[in-house]
Amino acid sequence: MCYQRMPLYFFRDLCNLLVRDLRRHSNDCSRNRTHIGIKKDQTGCRGKTFDSSAFFLEGGRILPYTIGRSNLFLMGQTVEVEVRELKPELLQDYLKFFDQAFSDFPQWADCYCGFYDTPGNDWDATSGPEHRAARSTLISASKARGLLAYIDGEPVGWCNAQPRANFVNMRSYRVALADPGQPVGSIMCFVVSPGYRGRGVCTALLRAACDKFRRDGLQTAEGYPTTNPQKRFGEIPWAESNYKGPLNVYLKNGFTIHKQLELFAIVRKHL
Repeated sequence: MCYQRMPLYFFRDLCNLLVRDLRRHSNDCSRNRTHIGIKKDQTGCRGKTFDSSAFFLEGGRILPYTIGRSNLFLMGQTVEVEVRELKPELLQDYLKFFDQAFSDFPQWADCYCGFYDTPGNDWDATSGPEHRAARSTLISASKARGLLAYIDGEPVGWCNAQPRANFVNMRSYRVALADPGQPVGSIMCFVVSPGYRGRGVCTALLRAACDKFRRDGLQTAEGYPTTNPQKRFGEIPWAESNYKGPLNVYLKNGFTIHKQLELFAIVRKHL
């Protein structure tokens, strides 16, 4: 076989093409990074969403935001998950989400994430309409906190995250209250619609919760992932038994095990 010696300009042009493609790829990656839009509440710009392309992850730290957007790969396509703080104007989205969130496990459909905001030890797990009405009242009065995740404008995920001192009733998680006055943000629950589980929605919510805590001046983020499910969990689908958030998701996002208990771990991240 005969090989022809290639002229020098051929290699020069080839290198230029490679550099151009690398630059184009770098720009594409920049556009696909988690990016942030800001929604101001009390500065004369209420209700306006600013151009999110100017705010990026820097050094692994999410810049302050009210609405966060992350790109996920779902069903062979790249989709954007948007995270919004719960506000009274999102009440109908909240109810719409929880009306169908447990479609694959209706035994939990009556909660509406009011379990840790209800005083006393009595909890009627079958009183869906009452729980729905109670949460509606709290949300309308700006007395309920948390984060909703959206894809294509539809709510697909929820995270009950707020200052630990705000929870009315931490129930079995009271053991975490070694120092009740400590400025800690607690992540109590994750709920993701069945068709979007395992796709990064939980991670997007977790990161948004940590950033919200940081902006609120809290020093520590705290979660309570189940590490040793009770036997009764054998009748509960994996997704529901992990409603505290999987341990590996916390660990991958900078949390460490602060204390290991019989059924769950207390994980923390310094903000």
